[in-house]
Amino acid sequence: MARPSDATIKRLFAMCHNLCAHRDCGQPLVEGGTIVGEVCHIKGEKPGAARYDPDRTDAERHAFENLICMCRKHHKIIDTEKENYSVERLLEINRRGRNLNLVIGDSVPDFRAAELTNPSVPNGGGIGSQISGRAPRCRGSLRLADVCGPI
Repeated sequence: MARPSDATIKRLFAMCHNLCAHRDCGQPLVEGGTIVGEVCHIKGEKPGAARYDPDRTDAERHAFENLICMCRKHHKIIDTEKENYSVERLLEINRRGRNLNLVIGDSVPDFRAAELTNPSVPNGGGIGSQISGRAPRCRGSLRLADVCGPI
C-alpha cells in the first residue's frame, strides 16, 4: 500500500504550526523530542475507513490535500463520529489550520515551513536536527519514521 511521500509529511508538519488542527484543541504535535501527532486522511485510506472514496487513487489518498495533522484523541473522534465530520467539514478545518498566522507559545519548533519543504535544502531544511525521537504508531500502521526514516 502506498504512503505519503517524505516531502508531504514534512510539509504537513511544517504547515500545522505544531498544533492539532481541531478547533477545540491546542495540543502540540511534537513534544520535546517525540512526535505525538498523527497524520489523518480526510477521505479514508482504505475500504471501510471513514469517508473512504473508492474513486480516488492511492496517490490522491496520500496527497497533501487529503491529509491533516491531529492529536491522537481528535483523530479517533473524526473517524468514529463520521456523521459530524464530513469531508467538507474536515477540508474547512484543514484550510483554517493551515492559514493560522499566529505562533502560539513555546510549543512551535524554531524552523520555517519554506526550509522544510525546499528540496534544495539538505534534509528538507534540517527537520532532523529540530525533531528527534521515535514516532508513535498512527492509524493504518503509518508511522512518521516509516515514511521519513529516522528523524
